[in-house]
Amino acid sequence: MANKYSFDDYNNAKAVVRRGYNKDAEEVLRWYYVNNPTYIEAHLEYAKTLLFEKSGDMENDLIRKNNGFQILDRIIANPKATEKNILTAYNAKIKSYFLDDEYFDAYDLCYSLLGTSQEPYCNYFMGCIESRLGDIYSAEERFKHTDGKYYDSINQEMAVISIAKGDFEQAEKYVNKMKKAKRPNDNRIPVEEIYLNVRKGDYKNAYELYKRFKARLRYVSPSYNNIGLFLEYKLGTNDLTNIGKNYLMSQVRDYNVKKTKSYIHRISDLGESKHLISGNRTFIDELFDFAQQCINDDIPFRSEIVDYYAIECYRDGMPSNIGYVKGDIPTNVIKVGALSGTKNIVSLYPMESLPYIRKIIEEKRGNERKRK
Repeated sequence: MANKYSFDDYNNAKAVVRRGYNKDAEEVLRWYYVNNPTYIEAHLEYAKTLLFEKSGDMENDLIRKNNGFQILDRIIANPKATEKNILTAYNAKIKSYFLDDEYFDAYDLCYSLLGTSQEPYCNYFMGCIESRLGDIYSAEERFKHTDGKYYDSINQEMAVISIAKGDFEQAEKYVNKMKKAKRPNDNRIPVEEIYLNVRKGDYKNAYELYKRFKARLRYVSPSYNNIGLFLEYKLGTNDLTNIGKNYLMSQVRDYNVKKTKSYIHRISDLGESKHLISGNRTFIDELFDFAQQCINDDIPFRSEIVDYYAIECYRDGMPSNIGYVKGDIPTNVIKVGALSGTKNIVSLYPMESLPYIRKIIEEKRGNERKRK
């Protein structure tokens, strides 16, 4: 039977899907996967397409992810797969876990590959996870051990860390390195440059950048409209009286502790998030007061128009479970959001615990060593 699609069709389809979900191009990749059982590269390409090109339908994307992982697992178990094939499959799994905020699985898989040729890749992703879960100092150290790879991505990560630390000189260096990478369509550049100026208090320059890049910001910042409103308020051009039910902007305009606590209570009572504090309102209020004390002498791990802090909770020297993430994973860490440049708390959520992740992984590896 003649090939339905040529090899040129296959290569063109690979290029198309890298720009976003495309049903016709994906069908070409699917055909090559189904009709070439020994061509492992085609299997990898189709699996990555299922994992990284979202259809927009959450239920369908979950099915796509499961199918993609099944293909990758078969490649890893395939005795005819090369080491490069197997490591590429592992890399795809790590990236997929990371992009879906499944940090435990990503960190665990990275940890298992330390000591292999993929260690630089693993250190990069472990650093990204550590940064997002509040340990920016460990993240900085990880990024030093990537063998000079992932240079552009690390510049962006280090810009974020430097902005949070208030090291504006270093942050500017990293932003400038991002610009020199000659990627004019990289939407991360204006975002970090805006947040750098917000952190410095240079709202005028931040707003000029916002106006210039507004159309691109929506691709990387779901709250891009709030950035504009925040800056207009700071510049005195918008009194934020016509913001409707925009909770965050109402707090920017007229901060009120009672309103924050009421907001946290409502989310907890209604179960509006997969990240929920466990406990009654008295417990939540006590947690709020504890968080307030902690952030007064702390620096954020991320600084946008809201500064974010990671606070670990202990009782009698032991981790104290304060809630759950993703429905049923216990944690003793709270992610505290305070308005930029202030200690005025506007949000309080349980956050995945990096110490917990490390502990579970160490115990798991220890048990594996004992069995050997």
